[in-house]
Amino acid sequence: NNLIILNWSCSDVDGDLEKFEVYLDDNDGSTLNTSIKYEQQDSSLEVEVANDSPYFWKIIAIDANGNKSNSGVYTFRTN
Repeated sequence: NNLIILNWSCSDVDGDLEKFEVYLDDNDGSTLNTSIKYEQQDSSLEVEVANDSPYFWKIIAIDANGNKSNSGVYTFRTN
């Protein structure tokens, strides 16, 4: 059905994490796919992908003060 689930975990030592920006594309992980509210340490997002394609993705966590933490770019290839 061309859907996959992206999973990630985080920690927030000062308890002020607000949201995640999820970046996903087939080039370098620089295209914002969606922004989701932080709810728990382990998070996931279902996304649509094409068959036989490379993908690059990253998560940017943003806290109440606007501080950002970048996961770095990860890659995968669909069958």
